[in-house]
Amino acid sequence: MPMLRGIAFFNRHQRLLMVLSAAYVGFLILLHIQYGAMHVWLIACVFSIIMNITYAFEAYAQKAYGKLETSVACVLIALSLMGVLINPVFVIIAIFGHGTF
Repeated sequence: MPMLRGIAFFNRHQRLLMVLSAAYVGFLILLHIQYGAMHVWLIACVFSIIMNITYAFEAYAQKAYGKLETSVACVLIALSLMGVLINPVFVIIAIFGHGTF
């Protein structure tokens, strides 16, 4: 049943979600152009954290797979932060992990 609610939500708000997605990508491109190579990993980290936080909130809202989703999101957020503090390869791993999960 939670999956049907999710599908209904996307069907009802399709235009809004398309606009928000386009704004997200546009903002990401704008930041990369404006700040250049020096801040690429910081920008990638921030956007990775934003993407992963949505998983924890959605799992909490639907009360399904909350522990799993929150655990994976926390690991990916930690990897993103490690990418800024230690080595950028961790941001790449976090984004790849986000895509495969």
